[in-house]
Amino acid sequence: GDNSMQHDYLPVNGDMAYIEYINYNNVRNEGMFFGMMIADQLDKKNEFDRLWKWAKTYMQFQSGQRGNYFAWHCKTNGIPG
Repeated sequence: GDNSMQHDYLPVNGDMAYIEYINYNNVRNEGMFFGMMIADQLDKKNEFDRLWKWAKTYMQFQSGQRGNYFAWHCKTNGIPG
């Protein structure tokens, strides 16, 4: 494929991973969703769990009006925006 348009699965912190949206150097919820769906369909539990843990850790709002909802994107270091 076109490297400038691909999404990459990147393991981090030992037990987490994210799908990077290359064009914007960030993580988008749809990329994480598709990554988890593919991992599920290929019976890749470890990869699914790593993506889920990263999403829960960095993308899920923990409190407030958006509590338990997920941000639609964040930086690759987990910081919103």
